[in-house]
Amino acid sequence: MPRKKTSPQERAAQILIGGRITQARERLGVNKQQLAWAFGVKRQAVQFWERGANLPPSDEIPKLCRLLGIDANELLDVSPQIYDREALRGNLLRLAERGRNGSTREGMARKVPSKRGRPALRA
Repeated sequence: MPRKKTSPQERAAQILIGGRITQARERLGVNKQQLAWAFGVKRQAVQFWERGANLPPSDEIPKLCRLLGIDANELLDVSPQIYDREALRGNLLRLAERGRNGSTREGMARKVPSKRGRPALRA
């Protein structure tokens, strides 16, 4: 199976996450081999993560964060965003109004004839 090409944004995110793994590991005063033993992988896997060539398995992120003593949000926060509270409130109120008026996605479902002669709902 051919490897999926990563976009420049994905690559940058991998490098940022790798740097955070390196910083957390160094803060603890452990080397790559010790982290690899504790995590149950080869040293090369840790090296790939830190270089940004690869990422840890997504289902193992919580375990890695516990070992490093960091929060998953701290590890994975790739692009911190500043939210405009008023804009968020306005968007939320508009969505609430649409929902109240029945114009949500569920409310916009249309009836399409099915093969059995009964109408089927489609979004």
